[in-house]
Amino acid sequence: MTAIQNACAKALTKLSDGIKAEYRFPRNVFIGNWGDFYFFDSDWIFEPEFVVRVKSLLDIESGACACFSNLDAASESGRQERQFFIEKRTSPDAFKSLLVEDTPGCGWIYDIDRFGCTSDVSQWCIYCERGYEIAVIAIRQGISVKHYMSVMAQFKATRIDEAINQPLSYGFSERALSAPWRSEFIKEYAKKLS
Repeated sequence: MTAIQNACAKALTKLSDGIKAEYRFPRNVFIGNWGDFYFFDSDWIFEPEFVVRVKSLLDIESGACACFSNLDAASESGRQERQFFIEKRTSPDAFKSLLVEDTPGCGWIYDIDRFGCTSDVSQWCIYCERGYEIAVIAIRQGISVKHYMSVMAQFKATRIDEAINQPLSYGFSERALSAPWRSEFIKEYAKKLS
């Protein structure tokens, strides 16, 4: 196995170790010590430029490979596991081919599932539920989020209170979320003060 294959296998393992498969929003889906959470519209994931943003995340942490996975396909029997690996040679066009595929209606862009992405280093982890149009990027506790702010800006990502107070997508609007659901979301993802 090459070094990049090892890094990609490690990223896949880190992804399955980093997200609780049985949890859904508004619960905190992340396993382990995550210190900061930034929310954004899930549509920012399903465009070719996502590859460029993930490469930026890899550069910041000195990672070699990231695994992007359809979490529902990985957990349902009878569905083929679906992963896409991003490393320095991965092109946005390769991701675009995955999103739209050759057969109409068959690309990942049509999947209204849960998705996750992390790297072999795993200083960050992305989770999204397309049905809610909500995605979140978590930064490990002890890692300075300031290093990641340029990428957060590309995703137009904000903390949970701002995402709800000034809805950044339909998924955060009062029409989409009930008051108890929004309250639980804030409780689960609010920055913990030490």
